[in-house]
Amino acid sequence: GGGALAWAGGALASGLEYAYWNALHSVAYNSLTWNVAKFLVDWVFSPVIRGAFSTMSCFNHRVSAIHANVKFQDQAGSSGSDSPSRRVKGRGTKRKSPTADGGVVGGGDGFGRVISRIKALGVQSVYCWHALFGYWGGLHPHERGVRRFRPKVVLPRHTPGLLSVEPSQAWDPISVGGVGTADPDKLAEFYEELHLYLAAAGVDGVKVDGQAMVGGL
Repeated sequence: GGGALAWAGGALASGLEYAYWNALHSVAYNSLTWNVAKFLVDWVFSPVIRGAFSTMSCFNHRVSAIHANVKFQDQAGSSGSDSPSRRVKGRGTKRKSPTADGGVVGGGDGFGRVISRIKALGVQSVYCWHALFGYWGGLHPHERGVRRFRPKVVLPRHTPGLLSVEPSQAWDPISVGGVGTADPDKLAEFYEELHLYLAAAGVDGVKVDGQAMVGGL
């Protein structure tokens, strides 16, 4: 019945996961096995793998707006009147104004209040993580909130130096599903707006991940 099918599916998934991590993940770059795997990923199973990544992981999720999402809203959908203005480092003026995608600089959407509460616990500095283009999958090419950066989905083609260190980058979710990159002429504007938003909310710094993909774009 259904229990047997569920067990068989789980066993198959576990077997595939074990085979991948023990036989394929660390295979040497440019070896016969690596080239066969890359061919299968690129030309045979690409649609299936993209679908699996989209449903089983968050690596292909893309940024749709600069401001924080609904998880940082009050129950009524607004931040309330106790959201403080924040001084943006290096600018010397208080900022609490709308952003181009409908958010509010200065933590007015509730994100700044979260940072305030963290610091009220005695935490001196709060840092945020973001990938090179916001998230692993980059910017969404069709969302109004980031359309001004003219994003375009690009499939990274990693350098031999990177692949020799981490061969599995050839078929990771970003390489298979692509990353939404900002237009080069809009790149500075993207980082300026993103970091202004975070600084206005009280964030003290960022850790930028995914920088290894620069050579493949």
